[in-house]
Amino acid sequence: MPRIAVFFLLLMALLLVHFALLRAGLIFRNRADTGGATLRELASSFLTGARFDLAIAAYVLAPFALFAFLPGIALDRSRRHRRIFFPALMSVLGVVTFICLAEYEFFHEFQTRYNRLAIQYLDQPATVAGMAWYNYPVLRYVLGWLFVMALFGFALHRLMRWSFETLPAPALQISRRRIVMELGAVVAIIAIWVLSMRGGVGGE
Repeated sequence: MPRIAVFFLLLMALLLVHFALLRAGLIFRNRADTGGATLRELASSFLTGARFDLAIAAYVLAPFALFAFLPGIALDRSRRHRRIFFPALMSVLGVVTFICLAEYEFFHEFQTRYNRLAIQYLDQPATVAGMAWYNYPVLRYVLGWLFVMALFGFALHRLMRWSFETLPAPALQISRRRIVMELGAVVAIIAIWVLSMRGGVGGE
């Protein structure tokens, strides 16, 4: 399988770990509200949430994967494009991660995940921003967000170095066999992405 296909599969796995850790933080922040939940029930919640995480990871990575497989943009053959890919993905994931961290306090306040109430609050951004600043540890969450993103950025950088910068010179040459392999990888990636967006094989 081409390195670029392996890279995106490993990147999706990295995102699943990232989202699982964020979910663990949500449970820890609201541990007083878990009641008598057993370890088995908590593990079951992680498995259920993994399907949702899989869909989110697929949606986040879909445009990046699409552009990465285009002949003129292929990440495995252009260091300049990889330098663009890294901050672009980090920016998108940074927004998603901050939204997930903000949900810690939303759940603590309303005992529910994001719902229509969260959408209604967006109609009054100034009021909500003022309430959040004076009633919640905003700076603590910002520092936590920076730490989490730094860890993910380090992992992503290492993954990209392993996937692309260690390729031998012959592997960077375009051949008919390579084109066929890449086309097959694209078909496989599309199938995996479609299943992932539906939350897995059993998704509705």
